[in-house]
Amino acid sequence: MKISALTILAVLCLACLACAPKLPSSRLAAHETEKLLIKHGWDMPTVEWAVAHADELEAAPFHGVMLDSPLRDLVFQKERVTQEQAAAALAPYRRAGMGHGRYDFLLIFANHPRSALNPPGVFSDWSPVFDNLRMVAEAARDAGFYGLAFDDEPYFFNWLGWRECGTSCELFEHYAQKYKERGRELMQTLEAAWPGCRLLVFLGPWVSVDDSGDYRRDWLPFAGPFVAGMASARRTVELHEGGELFGLTDADDYRRAAERLRFEHPQRWPFMDDTERTAWARDMRQAFAVYDRAFLADNSGGEALGIFELERKLSGALEAADRIVWFYTEAYDWWNDDNRNSPQPAPREIRETLMRVRSRMDEEKK
Repeated sequence: MKISALTILAVLCLACLACAPKLPSSRLAAHETEKLLIKHGWDMPTVEWAVAHADELEAAPFHGVMLDSPLRDLVFQKERVTQEQAAAALAPYRRAGMGHGRYDFLLIFANHPRSALNPPGVFSDWSPVFDNLRMVAEAARDAGFYGLAFDDEPYFFNWLGWRECGTSCELFEHYAQKYKERGRELMQTLEAAWPGCRLLVFLGPWVSVDDSGDYRRDWLPFAGPFVAGMASARRTVELHEGGELFGLTDADDYRRAAERLRFEHPQRWPFMDDTERTAWARDMRQAFAVYDRAFLADNSGGEALGIFELERKLSGALEAADRIVWFYTEAYDWWNDDNRNSPQPAPREIRETLMRVRSRMDEEKK
């Protein structure tokens, strides 16, 4: 559920063949400029479902989807994932050659629903987390996935939050520095496992700092240092900041948000120095999320968007994004799968709106 993250941002500011595939180089990634429309939501399909319904995916108005798998919750945990376990989870995708011509992301959550398996403390041994990322990234690379989508909002245990209430600022800064170090080590692991990986991070550093430059200690104060650490170690990985601003409405909103997230906001991030701010502005790829419900001020999602508002949002986001717009849905099930959470199938007029947006994107590429 993404409502909490996006409400906060709206108030403050207005993620091959069956044999091993060729690894994408950073030079190739730098020249990828066409826009992509990626699907995510409560109805997220599994790898197995996607393979069994490949024709349905191809007929949908999306360049790719974020796929669920048994590996989703297994990176940020204390137990280690084996190479065999990771490869087996994605074997159907690899065997089907799904990676050819598609732009699918493998979804990774920030923690495990079982509290006993949550990530180790930030000052504890993080080698299981790094090993798990390496296993999952290599398996996704070999299966032919386009990239990884990292949902860094901890749903089950807020390990990016601040639980030492009433303690000193000095201790808080000590934690912030360690979280940045962990983010840097995580990116170094990904660089070694999958050079040129496209990494979409849902919540960027903005989420940890208010308009005055102070840490927001009430929710995710350490997400900012963590993502900043990842950015500081980026070399070939293509890092996309998720742009999870559901309150934006039109092209002007998205354009202004892109400028703020790239240039203005980093100036007040205490966990970045000037060199890192310059690198962020130069290297970060700005993505945007579009939510399929009305975004209300009371921390909830309203009615499903109508076709005109939906098309305005999608068009504005695609114009402002560097490459990726991800369509996050809760109102409808896009895959006609009765086992999903969404209450009803996406109606014809909504599907036609997305097809119209996709057709316009394809025409602009010619």
